[in-house]
Amino acid sequence: MLKFTLQSTLGVNSVTSDAAKQVLNENTTTVTLTSTTTAGAFPSSTFNNISDNRIYTDAKNNFEISYPKSWTVAANGTNNIVVEFDDPTPNLVAVETVAVDRGMTGYSVKQYAAGGMEGFSTAAGSVDLHVKIISQKEFTLAGSPAYEVDFTYNFPLQDGSGVPMRATSVFVIRGDAGYNIFGSSQEEAWSKYEGIFAASTGSFKFLK
Repeated sequence: MLKFTLQSTLGVNSVTSDAAKQVLNENTTTVTLTSTTTAGAFPSSTFNNISDNRIYTDAKNNFEISYPKSWTVAANGTNNIVVEFDDPTPNLVAVETVAVDRGMTGYSVKQYAAGGMEGFSTAAGSVDLHVKIISQKEFTLAGSPAYEVDFTYNFPLQDGSGVPMRATSVFVIRGDAGYNIFGSSQEEAWSKYEGIFAASTGSFKFLK
């Protein structure tokens, strides 16, 4: 099964990728998103797509988030990822992860997003993932500053080809901690998962 999780490297002082530079140079508007209102970054209909869900609670990292109850849940541990949710449907790839990065004092949420996109764009070393940003925006999630980047990329295969993928990555800063909520699927299946990822992100809350 194809897997590709976000490498949350804070490369904000030495960004080289076009995606990271595009985030840093973008003029954005601020909107607000909560789990009970649709006046925000995601379409209103998406909040109805995850009614049959479960709540994942992480007391150590001070957050909770909902996910479809049919999806698998696993602790990851790679690149500061604390939890991974996967759709077990055969022949489909859909993954959502939450990463927690410490030491965010002094960084803006846009810098955090640029660092995350830098890490993602360079995660495969010399292999070009062809990351293309579709849209980006700054908003408020769970009462904290957040930044969303919607983009496409190619998942590299051993034969040198790639699978077209679509992803959304939301970066949130709360105190000294940065939270990165990343959802991705095959581009051809994005319409099936976009609402699920949006609803899950909209459910994100801090415990205190």
